[in-house]
Amino acid sequence: MKKYVAEAFGTFLLVFVGCGAAVFAGAAVGHLGVAFAFGLGLIMAAYIIGGISGCHINPAVTVGAWAAGRISKTQGIGYIIGQVTGAIIAAFAVLIIAQGQPDYTISMGLGQNGFGTGYNGGYNIISAKLGGGSEAVKMSGTSMSGPHVAGVMALMKQARPDLSALELKAMVLGTAKSISDKEDVNYPISQQGAGRVQVGKAVEAKVIASPATLSLGEQQIESRKMIRKKITLKNISSEEQVLTMNSATDERLTVSGPKTVTLAAG
Repeated sequence: MKKYVAEAFGTFLLVFVGCGAAVFAGAAVGHLGVAFAFGLGLIMAAYIIGGISGCHINPAVTVGAWAAGRISKTQGIGYIIGQVTGAIIAAFAVLIIAQGQPDYTISMGLGQNGFGTGYNGGYNIISAKLGGGSEAVKMSGTSMSGPHVAGVMALMKQARPDLSALELKAMVLGTAKSISDKEDVNYPISQQGAGRVQVGKAVEAKVIASPATLSLGEQQIESRKMIRKKITLKNISSEEQVLTMNSATDERLTVSGPKTVTLAAG
């Protein structure tokens, strides 16, 4: 029993530290910071329970150890039960803490992959059903949006083989349509991302703005602060382009920059 409890505690530690970093500080520390958090959680678990259970803290590792004959089937099942239990408790702990944060909602977009309100703005994606292609199926979440976006990028590359992957991505994001609810209130970025892809407009885009998305990171809004971000504009058309800057922001945020920008033909 001591080994099973150790596996539960080790898995709790890994999930709580790693996922906690992603939820509470992901925007500030980025992927590298979250990776370090998971690594730190793993090292802590190894030092604490390594001498007790071997610190598997992963059902896949446990199955591998059983297949290699290092542990018995009964022991492996006990390990997996402990690991799943520890992970669930850690997830609930992160959820409880997150609910105390300002503006937190359960549908804020963390790991969304399902149906209904809060998933892709409450919208489903319609695609051809497996088989003859004469029927359609509605699904939602990353499992459905991923293949569609991959197809969009393939079309973009075929239409503009001279542009890089990042430039094509910027064209798709820059021409996406913002999604609103029935009261015409835009869904937050955490739910809709850049919006609904419009491949026709993306292919016809004349100017590329990069980076395609900007993040100001986590900021203390109690005091006034100025943040500078550089946006590069590239004219890929054969004509001169005159751009006018405008922004739709929260009342707590002010955006300033050139009123107009003239770009020579590309």
